[in-house]
Amino acid sequence: MDNVFFKVWRNKVIRKIILYHTKLYKQNRLISIEYIDKLRNFPHRNYILELIVKTSSGDALKVGDIPASVQKISFQTYFYQEIDIGFFPNGLKSLDFGKWFNKDLSGGRLPPLLETLKLGRSFNQKFSHGDLPDSLTDIRFSFSYSFNLGGGIIPRRVKKLSLPSYRFKIEKDDIPETVQKLWLGGCQQIQPNTLPSNLQFLSCKVDFVPDALPLSLKVLKIKNSCQLPKLNKGDIPPLVEELKIGGISEPLEPGVLPPSITKLTFTSSSLFTKGTLPPFLKELVFDYYNEPISKDCLPTSLEILSFGDVFDQPLNFIPNNLKKLTLGFFYNQNINVGDLPSSLTSLTLNGYYNPDTMHIPDSVTELIENY
Repeated sequence: MDNVFFKVWRNKVIRKIILYHTKLYKQNRLISIEYIDKLRNFPHRNYILELIVKTSSGDALKVGDIPASVQKISFQTYFYQEIDIGFFPNGLKSLDFGKWFNKDLSGGRLPPLLETLKLGRSFNQKFSHGDLPDSLTDIRFSFSYSFNLGGGIIPRRVKKLSLPSYRFKIEKDDIPETVQKLWLGGCQQIQPNTLPSNLQFLSCKVDFVPDALPLSLKVLKIKNSCQLPKLNKGDIPPLVEELKIGGISEPLEPGVLPPSITKLTFTSSSLFTKGTLPPFLKELVFDYYNEPISKDCLPTSLEILSFGDVFDQPLNFIPNNLKKLTLGFFYNQNINVGDLPSSLTSLTLNGYYNPDTMHIPDSVTELIENY
């Protein structure tokens, strides 16, 4: 096989042709158009692989305008024209409709080999069984979407699924077993055995039911628009490594957060005491927190600690192994000698830095001031 290749490559005429076409593919791989005539009259249109469309519906595309070579399309500006069957090339793999599109996509209007589909914030058209191609692996619905997707409407090969405002009750098999990453809106009361058993990532607004979340979860992000009166042991699956949570009205108790967690983000003020945070925690983020923290409350394993803008408390609780610290815009406390450990190498100050009252250890090699 190698001998055949070298025989072909040593032929100067053939090599020149190959290099010519390779150059055209490189030069025309990604094309952005503002006028349809540019696409229709483009001299090397059959070399286009990725197309960015910035036209409005006043300058409408027609069947055949998009070259068969195109594999990825992103519509920008005000694209909202009707889509006919055959409008898209059959080989299209990725399709992003932009913000304003809200037209019918049923009955074979989507290409049969499509893998990624992004529907913008205006899209709110009903899908029935078979309207979404079986080839899809990534679907992102809009916040405006208000139709039920149960009963097998979602293709069985989907791995990533975003339903940011979905308010229908989720039944078993509504979400395919293949889904590994799921973004779910609406304050859902998720029932046991309704989410995919191999789910790895879940971002949701959830009303906890015991044993409802899959044991396979590694990343769990719970939005705080749903109030969580109390978090109990077992609510968080035992293998979760990254947890983002807020809206907890009751103090955390020891053992509620599994020891597998290495990154923890509190999006709102959540009370905790010594022994309630995971023992192997590496990174801790407080988005909205301004409560005093007692010494020894934070685990010694902690390496990265970040506070949001509202935090303004003394820093006499920092663990000895911390490497990176971020303080918010309104932080205005003295930093005394010994408050920051000698392990610290990076300090970010998003507010005013006063060198007379903020004593920074010599170990800090990166000082970022964003004031």
